[in-house]
Amino acid sequence: MACPAAEGRPAACWPAGTDCAHPGDQVIYNAVWGSGPGDVWAVGYSLLTYQGITHHYDGTSWRVVSGVSSPVWGVWGTGPGAAWAVADNGVVARWDGQTWANTASGTTASHNTIWGRAADDIWTISYPGTLRHWNGAAWSTSTSETTLLAGLWGSGAGDVWAVGEAAKVLHWDGAAWSKATVNRGDHYAVWGSGAGDVWVVGAAGTTDHWNGASWSFLVPVTGRDLYGVWGSGPNDVWAVGSAGAALHFDGSAWKAVNAPTKLYLTSVWGSGPADVWAVGEHGTIVHWDGTAWSLVHVTWP
Repeated sequence: MACPAAEGRPAACWPAGTDCAHPGDQVIYNAVWGSGPGDVWAVGYSLLTYQGITHHYDGTSWRVVSGVSSPVWGVWGTGPGAAWAVADNGVVARWDGQTWANTASGTTASHNTIWGRAADDIWTISYPGTLRHWNGAAWSTSTSETTLLAGLWGSGAGDVWAVGEAAKVLHWDGAAWSKATVNRGDHYAVWGSGAGDVWVVGAAGTTDHWNGASWSFLVPVTGRDLYGVWGSGPNDVWAVGSAGAALHFDGSAWKAVNAPTKLYLTSVWGSGPADVWAVGEHGTIVHWDGTAWSLVHVTWP
């Protein structure tokens, strides 16, 4: 049925049964990150306007925070008043606790993701696979791959991992990037509890593990693609992905845990074992309270 323009949104065609008076933004969240239970960011873009989305949770409710115009693909920070968002068109925006402000990034290429160790040690990936570093004063290009790199994480200044398509896994030792031999499919995200405990997740349920000396390749417990991974420690790790996939590692094995959605979940982050957030398509936000997942906020039916 045809819906009229409403609430500043253009007219569109919606399925029968849609409430045309409140169609909701067609939001895709690409990433979630926070500094604590009262400071969480969910970032992405609107399919209606193709504008960047930065939504903030203060411990009580979510609100829209304007300031990043391009579609946002990654978010990371050092605290409540210090966050970074990376977006299309070379946009790197900084949050000072009050507003987002664009900074000179040195590139017009879109950014895939961001991760950092400190305010003067931040890494980004520019499309498709250029690794760039912020030293507190300026951005510089470190290395570049022709295949897509999608995930970043590190345990310290001399231990950073970047992963991507075509089984690409790169490692930074503090001086140079080297390629690891991990010959399995596409990788979409990486996280670890330390230098000797690193997880890489990806296509068709891939969960590969680095123990500090070698890689092990676990038999997938799902055939769904996994797009995000995070944990509070080596015995508490979450991976999320397509069709509402939510997997948990308890230190011994990965197990599927029911999530209240069948939509894609693209990213996961938490402040602890009983406070975990996952976000995804159609404005989906779900929360783990230590016992079960609940659907918290959906901006598009």
